[in-house]
Amino acid sequence: MARFSVSCLQILDEKGNVDKKLEPEISKDDLLELYRLMALAREFDGRMLKLQRQGRMGTFGPGSGQEAAHIVPTFMMTDRDWFVGAFREAGARLVRGETMERALLLYNGCEEGNERVGNNLTLPMSIIVGSQTLHAVGLAYSLKYRKIKDAAVVPT
Repeated sequence: MARFSVSCLQILDEKGNVDKKLEPEISKDDLLELYRLMALAREFDGRMLKLQRQGRMGTFGPGSGQEAAHIVPTFMMTDRDWFVGAFREAGARLVRGETMERALLLYNGCEEGNERVGNNLTLPMSIIVGSQTLHAVGLAYSLKYRKIKDAAVVPT
């Protein structure tokens, strides 16, 4: 019979104690900025959910509680990296330079909210669950084909 195992890297235990050997080296300023971005994303998410529930905004998938999963990777990205997100990553889009106004336009069905600004390598938001991974694979293959080695594709 086949045996399977899954390795696990755990920096925090169930009581919140940090394994100092595995703690990432993040400056205090970056930690504060990450916290600020996550708090902003949660507040923005809550406001959009209220608008959607009032019938004042269209399709919206809340992402509350998932902020760190998409804000931290986008915070660490460079200008050469591609972001390929789904509909629950409004916070990551804020990190990549999207404004709240553009996000509200998009969630209200105005395509102007999906326009790329400047040289921002962020794909339009994907509403179809899981389709962003296919787009990310295509982008990654394109980078490999063109022999671009100093860029990454980050799907969320």
